Amino acid sequence: MKIKFSQILMILLIGAASAAASYCAPMFMIVVTAAIGCIGTAWGVGFGIAALAASIGAVAAFLPSDPLFFGSMAGMVALGSAMLMFGLRKKLPYRTIAIVLAIIALIGVYVQTCLPSMLAGKAPYAGMVELMHEFEQYYSEFGMPDMGFDVIAAEVPAAFYGYLIFVAEGLAFFTLIICKKFCTLGKCDVRGMDKFMNWQIPFSLKFGLPILAAGCLILYLAGYRGAETLMYTLIGLLVPLLWIEGFTSMLFIIGHNRNKPRMTLLYILLAALVIFSPYTPALMGVVELYLGFRRKVRRYNAKMRAAFEKAERDGSSTVVVDFDDGRGPQIIAVRKRKEDGIFFDDDRIDDSASDPFGERTHSENKPADSSEKPDGKEDKPDSSSEEPDGKKDGDPNRDRRD
Repeated sequence: MKIKFSQILMILLIGAASAAASYCAPMFMIVVTAAIGCIGTAWGVGFGIAALAASIGAVAAFLPSDPLFFGSMAGMVALGSAMLMFGLRKKLPYRTIAIVLAIIALIGVYVQTCLPSMLAGKAPYAGMVELMHEFEQYYSEFGMPDMGFDVIAAEVPAAFYGYLIFVAEGLAFFTLIICKKFCTLGKCDVRGMDKFMNWQIPFSLKFGLPILAAGCLILYLAGYRGAETLMYTLIGLLVPLLWIEGFTSMLFIIGHNRNKPRMTLLYILLAALVIFSPYTPALMGVVELYLGFRRKVRRYNAKMRAAFEKAERDGSSTVVVDFDDGRGPQIIAVRKRKEDGIFFDDDRIDDSASDPFGERTHSENKPADSSEKPDGKEDKPDSSSEEPDGKKDGDPNRDRRD
C-alpha cells in the first residue's frame, strides 16, 4: 500500500491538534475524535490507528502530571474513534452509533468528574460542589456576589447524574455530526443521512414519556428519597432528545417558506428564541411528538406526488387525491387546455404547496392569453384610428395636405 505525503501530513496535524486541544480546550477533542474516525473510514483502519497513536502520544506529552485525566481522555478518543470507524464502514444506523458514543462519553465524563472525589473518600459529586463554591467566592472578590453558584451547588447532589447524561449526549451528537461532515467532504462511502430538519426521535417515546412522568410523580408523592435524583436523571436523558425534535420541526416549518427575506427573518427569530428561551424547542418537541405535524405533511405530499404521476401516465385531465380524512377523493388540479403543460412539476407539488389542516386545493392559474377576452369578446379595431366620414387611405376625395 502506497503512502502519500498528504496522508502523513494529516496524521501529524491530528497529533498537533490533539496537543493543542488537550492543553487549551479539552472539549475540542471531539473534533479530533471525529477526524480520526473519518481517516479510518476513508483511508483504512491502518491509517486510523496511526492517527490515533499520534493523538494519544501528543496528549501524553502535554498531560503527564494528571494520569487520571489523561487516561479518561485517551480512552474516550480511542473508543469513540474506533466506534466511528466500525460503524461508518459497516454502515450501521446513525442512531446506534450515537447511542454507543453517548455511553462511551458518559463513562469518560464520570471517570473525569467523579473518580477523584471517590478516591478521596468523598461523594462522587463533591468535586462539582466545591467547584461551584469556588466560582461564587471568585466572583465575590470582584464585587459580584450572589451569582447563584451557591444555589446550583445545593442542587448538584440531585441533578448531578442528569447533568452527566446531558453532557454525554451532547458530546456524542456533535462528534457524530462532525465526523459525518468530514466524510461528506472527503467523499467517503458511508450511509446516507437525512436532512437535519427531518430528524425525529422514536415514535415509541410517545407512550413511554407519560409512563416515566407518572412513575416519577408517584415516587415523589410517596416520599421516596431518590425521587428527585431520578427526576433530574430523566430530564437529562430526555430533554436533549425533545430539544432536537422541537428544533428540527421549527427548521422544517421555516425551510418550506419560499420567500427568502421572510425565511432569513425567521431564522434570526429562531436563533433569538434559542438564546433567550432555550427550553422552548424542548416544549415544541413534545408538541411535535404527539401531533406528528411533519409526518402528516410528508404523507400528504407523497399522496399528491403519486396522484400527479398517475394522472400524467393515464393522460387524465384531472388529478384526484384521497387524503384519508373522511372527505373522500378530491380534485386538486385540472388541465384546462390541451396545450397546457404537464401536471407533474416540482414547483407545483413542493411541500409548501400543501396545508394539511386547511383546504387541500391546488389551483394553477396561468396568465390568460392576450388574444383572449372574457365573455367570448374579440378584439375590435379602435374607432379612433379610423378617418372621419369614411375617408381612408387611397380615397380620391380625401383632403390633401401641403
